[in-house]
Amino acid sequence: MVKNRVFAIVITLAAYIFSIAAWVGFMPSSALAADPAQVVQLRQTKICQGCDLSRAYLVANKLDYAYLLSADLSRASLSFASLDHASLSRTNLSGAILDGAVLTNAKLLFANLSDANLAAADLSNANLNSANFQGTNLTGANLDRADLSYARNLTIDQVKSAKNWQQAIFSRRFHKRLMASVD
Repeated sequence: MVKNRVFAIVITLAAYIFSIAAWVGFMPSSALAADPAQVVQLRQTKICQGCDLSRAYLVANKLDYAYLLSADLSRASLSFASLDHASLSRTNLSGAILDGAVLTNAKLLFANLSDANLAAADLSNANLNSANFQGTNLTGANLDRADLSYARNLTIDQVKSAKNWQQAIFSRRFHKRLMASVD
């Protein structure tokens, strides 16, 4: 109990010091975007629904089965992170760096992936139904059995830049356009 209280005080003081440093001009304000206490919460519990994790540095973190429903992970660094079976539905991942990340069996329904970098990410068996792919980099991403039904702003070029796209699930209309482009 005492350890938890001391830890909470240390986190609060660190956040206060960083905010003063940014206000004075010693640090860029972008370093403060993610709530430090919520980053700690995510790493300890893997539960952070609706959290502000924008611009968080989570490179190579093991976040399997994390529950991040409606969290803000915009411009977060998640390269090579493991998010197997993670719940990321309605999460804002715009501009996030997810190259090489493992998102197998993840739920990303209605997720905002606009301008995200998913190069070489493993999206096999991921549910990306109705996710927004405007400007998303899918180069070399594994789409084996990924559900891209009704994906928004997804282009044929994005899909073809990925691997195993032939085994992915698309809406009937998009699949028809995709197959016509192959001929």
